[in-house]
Amino acid sequence: MERHDHYHEIAADTPRDMGRAMGRAFGEALAPFMKQLPELPDATQAYLLDCIVFTREIFPDYAAEVAGYAEGAGVPEETMWHMLLEDDIKALPAEKCTSFATNKGRLVGHNEDWSVDASSRLFLLKRDLAGNTLFELHYAGTLGGNAASINGHGLVQTVNSQDSWPIESDAPRVPSNIIARVLADSKNPQETLQKLDEIPRMGGYAFTLVNASQSLLAELSQGEMTVREITSFPHIHANHYVLEEMLGFNRHKEDGPTSTRKRYAAAQNGAKETMTAQDAMTLLEDETGGPSCALKNERTIAGIVFDLDASTVHVRLAAENDKGWIPYNLTP
Repeated sequence: MERHDHYHEIAADTPRDMGRAMGRAFGEALAPFMKQLPELPDATQAYLLDCIVFTREIFPDYAAEVAGYAEGAGVPEETMWHMLLEDDIKALPAEKCTSFATNKGRLVGHNEDWSVDASSRLFLLKRDLAGNTLFELHYAGTLGGNAASINGHGLVQTVNSQDSWPIESDAPRVPSNIIARVLADSKNPQETLQKLDEIPRMGGYAFTLVNASQSLLAELSQGEMTVREITSFPHIHANHYVLEEMLGFNRHKEDGPTSTRKRYAAAQNGAKETMTAQDAMTLLEDETGGPSCALKNERTIAGIVFDLDASTVHVRLAAENDKGWIPYNLTP
């Protein structure tokens, strides 16, 4: 079966060993990213250190994976945390990603958008940590789970950055990318969300969560979380809050200078209650909205379709554009 050159399989028995293996696999891809890391003011650097200590206390296994990742990549651990923080320590850059779910949650599509140069650090990763598996779009320099994934419990997760204000540094908080990984690994997402709601968090993501028994939309800001069961399909999400309780966190209103609502509308117009995997791939390649606002736009660096009935994931990577969509079988 054809696979992307950016495809990796990694297995390990401990979080530290998993981190080391990922660092060895993706360390080379971190070099250009590290050059773009902004120098942090002293106050921000001190706050970052407080957040590292706080996260180690709550999620020691993920902190161990970060430490191993830094070791394997040959970079300082503090730099690894800096990379992992991404949008949490600065204002949100160009918004990214559009997701939809249809066929009563059995078919999920997602376009991953960021800057074009980020395509070199986006990989397709199948990981096995002591029998717990995760198949995902993986950003080198993070612990993963922050784009689109499916775990061994059958949970599909897609992530959308939200158009919210930068965080307040009034107290140590867990980075958004750690929160995303916790959910990506979850067996029971509703139970996991209840636990996460009690933890001080940075930033805000929206999560579309689909498994065999339930489909959920969770929208998070720094201090608030709203979770709703998805009962109507197709379900669409982009980069603005849509749940009534969260609308006040939208930094840009409906007439703001963003493409999120245009991509949201395009997905609404194109997605149907029943679709094939090919239909989903075709929709994710829609360029009719132009280079800034189309579903496939100038920032789109990957597309992924989870076809749960066929136990297949279809992936398109901008870094290997000539290969088009490649299917991956989810069954062992």
